[in-house]
Amino acid sequence: MRQTVLPIGHNNFVPSDKVVAIFSRNTRAVKPMISKAELNHRLIKATFGKGVKSVILTSDNYVVLSSISPKTLADRYSEETQLPIFSCGGGNHIPNSQVAAILQKEKDSEPITKLLKDARANDLVINAQMGKPAKCIILTSAGYLIMSFLSPQTIAKKRFEQP
Repeated sequence: MRQTVLPIGHNNFVPSDKVVAIFSRNTRAVKPMISKAELNHRLIKATFGKGVKSVILTSDNYVVLSSISPKTLADRYSEETQLPIFSCGGGNHIPNSQVAAILQKEKDSEPITKLLKDARANDLVINAQMGKPAKCIILTSAGYLIMSFLSPQTIAKKRFEQP
């Protein structure tokens, strides 16, 4: 795979292969994610004083703030890498290459309950439900569990749609 970078605005770039997800600033998990990253010296502010529109999570646990919209960043990702990226709802995007599994969120499933418990204990659960009930868990290859309000069938369909 050719090494590419994602232009995130103001002559700043993120290595495309490090992008786990691109989140809307309106996503519930964004504020705590930013606070924890800042506390751990893993926050990169690349907005140059402009308002934050998107938050990029990297595979090495950096959180990058951008003044570019998530949709524009997703489009740039596709253009630069020639690889697909899909929306998991609410203006949030995940590169196809980051998806390890798409799971049905079930209350009574012991394995899923344990998976969520372990991930929560390690700060690896990201709530991208946009205030709606979770229907799906997207397990990323970086170990994050992204909770989505979309069904697993919808996510799977979006993942394989051709632009």
